[in-house]
Formats: sequence, structure tokens, C-alpha cells
Amino acid sequence: MPLKGVVVAEMKRCGKLSCRCNYGHLHGPYHYRYYRERGRLRKSYVRPSDLEEIRGGIEARKRTQTERRVAKWQIQRMIHELKRAGLW
Repeated sequence: MPLKGVVVAEMKRCGKLSCRCNYGHLHGPYHYRYYRERGRLRKSYVRPSDLEEIRGGIEARKRTQTERRVAKWQIQRMIHELKRAGLW
């Protein structure tokens, strides 16, 4: 399933006063997917068990976009050639 966005690994502080993360040893990495929806930046947590599936979905969308861009370029090129030949 094609998905928008990018997966980012982040280190976190938990906020407990006695925790090791207050002394520089952060928790993580935790993975999040960042994407835009209706012009707003969204963030969603990605479970470790779903990480490869999400990354695969993002890569599938990138491939689809590239294929569309190439097809559009080829169509524009054909139209240009047809106009040059006087057939358009």
C-alpha cells in the first residue's frame, strides 16, 4: 500500500526525575512516520513489528511517483514531436 511521508528514528526523554535520560542516556530509538495531510505536518508512531511494512509502503509510493513523472515526460515529448511534424 503506497504511503506518504518518511520514517524517522528519534530518541526520547521520559520526564521522570530519577531516570537515566535526564543525564544524557535517552530512550529509543522510536520510529515515527512524518507526512503531510491537508497542508499540516502529521506524526504517527510506527511499531517495530510494522517498520518494514511502512518503509515498503513509502518506497512503493516513491516508485509510483517516479513512474508517473517519467510517463508524463514521455507524453509531453510525444506531443512536442507531433507538433513539430505538424500532426497536432
